[in-house]
Amino acid sequence: MKRRTTKFNYFDAFASQAELAAKEAELLMLVVENFDRAEKLQEYLPEAHRIENEADEVHHSIHDALLPDFVPPLDREDITSLASSLDEVVDLIEELILSFYMYDVRFMHTDAIEFAKILHKSCIALCGAVKEFPRARKSEPFKAGVVEVNDLEEEADRLYLEAMRRLFTEDSEHFMRVMVWSSIFDLFEDCIDQCETIADRMSAIVLKNG
Repeated sequence: MKRRTTKFNYFDAFASQAELAAKEAELLMLVVENFDRAEKLQEYLPEAHRIENEADEVHHSIHDALLPDFVPPLDREDITSLASSLDEVVDLIEELILSFYMYDVRFMHTDAIEFAKILHKSCIALCGAVKEFPRARKSEPFKAGVVEVNDLEEEADRLYLEAMRRLFTEDSEHFMRVMVWSSIFDLFEDCIDQCETIADRMSAIVLKNG
């Protein structure tokens, strides 16, 4: 008798990606809340890279499964786009952790801590929404997660505006400090925006397949 092969579960893979993003965001919280000096950040880098590698493996498994799949549960473009966007969140968070080390920051900016809190909350909310994605049409937790991610993105936009203003008004005499922290704040903004993009993309997929 021919052995029946197990069908690849794309939704489980998306959930794994979202969980890894939340793990990376949790590690980022440890970095910003326990910051002493840039040199000590080296102890966090291997774990950040391990999580990123695991996320890459999940991302690749999705593409490997999709290639021979004649009847995927969603449009191929939607699957590849969602998988790539989720992977990008993990990549951006790792880049944030690396940035503190590469730029040899001498103190942890209070606004960076606030950004990290918003990002962590956004990843947790996104993770909850992704887990509800298979039953999104009838899932109140899915809708609530999408709304929360969007609300957090708006909160991050407000913080970004004020944080950048503070940099250019209060630290204008320290060119390197302004350059470094503005670059880091841009990364935070990009990452939180990416979470919103994923939430909105899932909502659009639900509408398209409704």
